[in-house]
Amino acid sequence: MGHRTWLIAAVMLAGCSTGRSSVPHDAPQPRHDGLSFPDRAPVDVGNDTRPPFTTIVCNSDCRDLVVSRLVLPTSATAGSLGVDYDADGKIDNALGTILSALATVSPTSDTQQQLDEAVYSGDALMLIRVQAASFVDAAQAVAQVWRGEDQTCCANPDDLAQCKTEAFADCFSGSHLFKPHATAPSTTVLGGGITGGTFRFGPAPLTLTLKLAGVGTLDLALQSVFLTGKLSANAISDGVIAGVLSKSEIDSKLVPTVAGMLNDTLSDPTASQSTRDTIRNLFDANLDGKVDLAEVQNNSLIKMVLAGDVDVDHDGSPELSLGLGFEAVTAVIQN
Repeated sequence: MGHRTWLIAAVMLAGCSTGRSSVPHDAPQPRHDGLSFPDRAPVDVGNDTRPPFTTIVCNSDCRDLVVSRLVLPTSATAGSLGVDYDADGKIDNALGTILSALATVSPTSDTQQQLDEAVYSGDALMLIRVQAASFVDAAQAVAQVWRGEDQTCCANPDDLAQCKTEAFADCFSGSHLFKPHATAPSTTVLGGGITGGTFRFGPAPLTLTLKLAGVGTLDLALQSVFLTGKLSANAISDGVIAGVLSKSEIDSKLVPTVAGMLNDTLSDPTASQSTRDTIRNLFDANLDGKVDLAEVQNNSLIKMVLAGDVDVDHDGSPELSLGLGFEAVTAVIQN
């Protein structure tokens, strides 16, 4: 299956698997995979708990890192990558479940490979700075996140194995210099804490930049974002980025992306006839041989799958939850 139809295939298969629920006003603090922080007061996920400043001022108490891999959910991990926003004892990751359904129709590594290529090549860099009195135990800590300025981290991104080797010898060596992207969405500062080397920051808004073949750069404005993971002397392991997409973000970003990929596939002579016939049958309502934005917006399957599964801000309009894994290594951030 071509890379431009990965989301649609996943949508069609995941349609019946995304439950719908709403966060009660008195919902307890969300959890990630059983983690708890008893030293911190419960928070309402609808509130923005960023500290009252927009940048960290370090005094020999910061650690800089760069994300060395973003990890898409699979059918085995979608239920553990994320946050339990509605306090029902289950991790909420509806969009992650849609993405993981791709594994049933096409090798999951296809889409994961696209993300790996973008990160290893230096085209999708995410920078993290952690400030804490102790990186093992700190009741109060702060994290700042930027999109990094693009760099050339390997000579040939199409040779993924070689690109990874070159990237970890240079950009992800542990001491490489990075700069925040000059024109990217503004930085995010998240409050939180560290317990036994395990950190938890959020909630706060954060723009997640993804680069995928056939889609290009996709800036997703996530709300109620949490960052969790294990911090060591030179890396982050078991990292999770969890957040939700508002209806307006779904309508303005995901739906047009779906429409564009469908229409591109219909006009692609290399796409299989069965794939094009399926798209026409499901989405070409006026039978003109094209899929326009309105046909996707009004499609009952798209409405069902992308309708949202949690209501974190209690406005009666559900948001769509998403959780991704990540890994990071130490770096030097110049800002």
